[in-house]
Amino acid sequence: MALILSIETATRVCSIALSQNGQNIEHLETNLKNSHAEQVTKYINIILNECKKDIEQLDAVAISAGPGSYTGLRIGMASSKGICFALDIPLIKVNTLASLAEPVIEKYKDIPDHPLFVPMLDARRLEVFTAVYDIKRKEIEKPKPLVFDLEKIPFEEYVGNRLYYFGNGAEKAQQFMQGRNASYIENIEPSATNMAKIAFEHYKEKRFENLGSTQADYFKAFYTNSKSNKL
Repeated sequence: MALILSIETATRVCSIALSQNGQNIEHLETNLKNSHAEQVTKYINIILNECKKDIEQLDAVAISAGPGSYTGLRIGMASSKGICFALDIPLIKVNTLASLAEPVIEKYKDIPDHPLFVPMLDARRLEVFTAVYDIKRKEIEKPKPLVFDLEKIPFEEYVGNRLYYFGNGAEKAQQFMQGRNASYIENIEPSATNMAKIAFEHYKEKRFENLGSTQADYFKAFYTNSKSNKL
């Protein structure tokens, strides 16, 4: 049995979930801007109380580790590390883009045309953080920053595949994806509830982080290109 607390603060969404063996038990979330520092601890306490669990019963903490907002990721990482240090339990890092793709892959897992899934997180202007996953959740293209350019076709190497793209950065991609075998899926936001299965797989495989050295995946070099690029 593995009781795992998941923390998602990579974007403006602040989301906390409690899961048992990969199945969500309870969650709370809000997209109220700049509320992460205030809500994380509050939501954790509420969820544990509602589920009649003590924090000492946690087996691990999973953190949505980016890419995403520098401030949000820093708050989430500090909170998760603090709990893990205090309880001497493992920390699990879940890539934010992989987590974002989870509900979409689950929804379209039975379609026959071998689709690829392209989560996108807004990085301001014509920039997104993105990656590519297949129907088996295999990472086809590693998470990276992408700047859309009218003179270059995005994801042209996947012209033979059906693409599903989504996330809070995907709306701006529509003008660049026209004429492609691609579908834009609306209203897909990061949520700690999407982390349960991934976190449990990591737990079973003992893919834990070193609390002293692990960091969020900030993509700092990308941010520093321009002050306006910061989330």
